[in-house]
Amino acid sequence: MNASFLKIGTVITLTTFLTSCAQMGFDDHTATQMEGTLAGAGLGAALGGLIGGKDGALWGAGLGAGVGFLVGNEVAARKQSYSTQEALITGETQRVSNLVQELENTNAILRQEITSYNTQINALKAQMQRDSSKREQLRQKKVAIDKRYQQAKKSLQSTENELKTAEALHADTKKQAGGKNANELKQWEKRISSLRKQKVKLEQNTQQLQSVSNSISL
Repeated sequence: MNASFLKIGTVITLTTFLTSCAQMGFDDHTATQMEGTLAGAGLGAALGGLIGGKDGALWGAGLGAGVGFLVGNEVAARKQSYSTQEALITGETQRVSNLVQELENTNAILRQEITSYNTQINALKAQMQRDSSKREQLRQKKVAIDKRYQQAKKSLQSTENELKTAEALHADTKKQAGGKNANELKQWEKRISSLRKQKVKLEQNTQQLQSVSNSISL
């Protein structure tokens, strides 16, 4: 009951706010920032409420508002950097395509590294039974893996932010297009779908790096 009420309240608040933005005549940059902030707060409150009731909702709203503002601000900045809607669609489609290619390469490298780490760890564990000096090598290997894990976590956070921005920008552009540039928007959407898939793979690789590190007990 409480979860349902929270969802309904969130939808009503968002709808009221978005209508007010249009009526109060905010410029596009400001409106986009404010929409992103409230949308993030609403989603954060809903998720937080499901997890931890009222306190969870308040925590989630604060966290979501911060993320929403950053996304809204980035969307507004990106929109202002293009002279036409067509240029925006072309430029952002290419941006997402480049990011997808980068992530494909990153994920391929991570998979190779994870396989190599496991092989090296197993070898060192076996050697350590006969040579105690291998314990230090194993410790150094764990340090290197932990460093790589932190790098992967940062890449994952950056990818999540880019994905949220791309999704918000695509939705906003599609709404404003009013049926125009349908084919171009569809191509952009396909690239975003590919970005989601690569993000999931990066998430899995990041988790595997952590698991590899945890497998080393000294």
